[in-house]
Amino acid sequence: NFEAKPTLLKRLEREAVDLNLTGELAEKYIETQTNQLQMTITQYLDQETKQDFIMRKLQSPNGPNWGVINTGGQHTGYLKLYHFENFIDVAGIERQDISYANAAFNDLLDEIFTDLSRTNQLIIDIRD
Repeated sequence: NFEAKPTLLKRLEREAVDLNLTGELAEKYIETQTNQLQMTITQYLDQETKQDFIMRKLQSPNGPNWGVINTGGQHTGYLKLYHFENFIDVAGIERQDISYANAAFNDLLDEIFTDLSRTNQLIIDIRD
C-alpha cells in the first residue's frame, strides 16, 4: 500500500532526529541526502540523457525528471515524479477551465515518452 509507506522526506527527518540534528542542520542534512540520491541515480544514466537529467534537476528541482539507464545493452527508462500525491488528489478542487494545463501536461508526456521510446522497461520513482 503506497500510503502506508513513509515518504523519503519523513525517513530523512527521522534520520536527522536519530543523528541529533535540529533546525538548519537537520534541513541541510535532508537537502544533502536528497541531492546525493539524485546524483547517485545520475551515475547510472547513459551519456545521452545524463546531462539533460542534471539540467532539469537544476532548473526545476521538484519537476518531473527522466533519463535512460543502460546496463549491458538493456535500456531502462527512469521517470521521477515529485509530490506524487498532488497528481492524484482532486478532492475540493472547484470546476474551472484547466484545458491549458491539460495541454501543457500532454506536451510534457509526449516529450518524456519520446525521450524514453528506446527503452524496454520503465522505472517510475514516486518517492517523495
